[in-house]
Amino acid sequence: MILVVEDDPFKLSQIESFLSSELSSKDYKCARSVNSARKRLSEDSYTLVILDMSLPTYDITANEPGGRPQNYGGKELLRYMYRKKLKIKTVLLTQYEEFIAEGVGDAMGEKYSDTFCGIIYFDTERNWEQKLMNMVAEA
Repeated sequence: MILVVEDDPFKLSQIESFLSSELSSKDYKCARSVNSARKRLSEDSYTLVILDMSLPTYDITANEPGGRPQNYGGKELLRYMYRKKLKIKTVLLTQYEEFIAEGVGDAMGEKYSDTFCGIIYFDTERNWEQKLMNMVAEA
């Protein structure tokens, strides 16, 4: 099963469309915040995590503003998975090129080499899909 951790509705719909059409996978669950991802990780077993970097602390609802925004929420989840000894292949899918330019993927690859597959830039031209497909195939 795949866990998709994404808070942006448009990006999430694009990922879901990709999973169902390109990978023919309906075997996935979604989390929209750091805390809901932790909960999902404790409830089920996953073979892959598709992870956003910037996430709210809590799911955003009509009555909940999401808590403190976490620019590096994805990094926090990788740290959580490492502490809990969850050996799940993880791909970071971000719409912020700054994370790539800053070398975030390289640093995470060094620290979490057993599980971190890489970082992909989510662009509107959908170039990310082929890169994600390649990483999923390797995972």
